[in-house]
Formats: sequence, C-alpha cells, structure tokens
Amino acid sequence: IDNKPAYLWVVSPTQINLQVPDDSATGPVSVVVTTPSGTATSTVTLAAQAPSFSLLGDNKHVAAEIARPNGTYDLLGPSDTFSFFTRPVKPGETLTLFGVGFGPTTPAVPAGKVFSGSAPTATPVTITIGGLPAPVSFSGIVEAGLYQINLTVPSAPSGDQPIVATINGVQTPPGPVVTVQ
Repeated sequence: IDNKPAYLWVVSPTQINLQVPDDSATGPVSVVVTTPSGTATSTVTLAAQAPSFSLLGDNKHVAAEIARPNGTYDLLGPSDTFSFFTRPVKPGETLTLFGVGFGPTTPAVPAGKVFSGSAPTATPVTITIGGLPAPVSFSGIVEAGLYQINLTVPSAPSGDQPIVATINGVQTPPGPVVTVQ
C-alpha cells in the first residue's frame, strides 16, 4: 500500500484482511497484491478514519457481547436465527461492539506490532441505536487492528434497530442493526 508492506492477518482464496502501514498517506494510493498466480494493482482512497462494525454471518447484525452482572456475557442477535445462542439486548444493558477503521489512538499503537492492553481512540466515537444516542464508556484498539466500543443501550423500540458510529464526522456504512427487546 503506497509502496509500503501491509500487515496481513487473514488470506483466503476470496478475501484478504490487512492492516494499513502507519506512515501511509491519506488520499489516493496504489495497492499491489502479489500472489504465485500474478499481480493485481488498484488505486484506493485512504482516510484517517473509515469505521466499520464487525458483523455476524448474515452481514446484517453487529457482532457484540451483552454484559451480564456475573461477569459473563451473551451474544447479541435475534433469537433462533443462528446456529449458536444469541439474544436481543434490553435498554440499559451494556454492549461491547467490535470493528475496524476507527483511526488513531492515544497512545499510538504501531501497525503490525504485537499489542496487548488497550488504547483509546484519539477522537471520541458517538453511537446511535434507532436514532437515539447511546452513551459510550470506551472506544479504542484492543489488539492489532481490532477496535472495541463499550456503550449503554438507549430506550430504543423493540426489533432490529439501525446502529451508526461516527468518528471525526465519518460514519459507519449503512445497514448494520442491533436487535432490541
């Protein structure tokens, strides 16, 4: 990316997950993918933030944990939809969401380096669920390339509610939902 090595963490026949090098410029940059079968080149636009939620296998419901008082958690999602147990979240419960692209942290976490601990995002993240603000208690990187956001669910109506994160004026792509009970 921009003539610098990217840090790979998943490579499959149909997908490559990577972490962009720290010193990459913002704006249009060249991306070169080289495999034993050949090389592909493209131009992409890099931004300081390009937030996106981690989603469950249906590519609709956010991947999230619902904190329980005993220190364990349940997975968020509609009941009886997946091959594993999920449940809707109730207003007032604490959610832990995951995603990528939420930008710089303080202290800075270097791309491609082993990391343990957490580092808050340099800019605050705001979240809405069903158009209502959800108080965020933490947003930051928790391992190389993975961001975590802890929030309290507002009094949103029951059902699948749209969830939107905003950081530095940049919003997550439309479509993800949170199932509220």
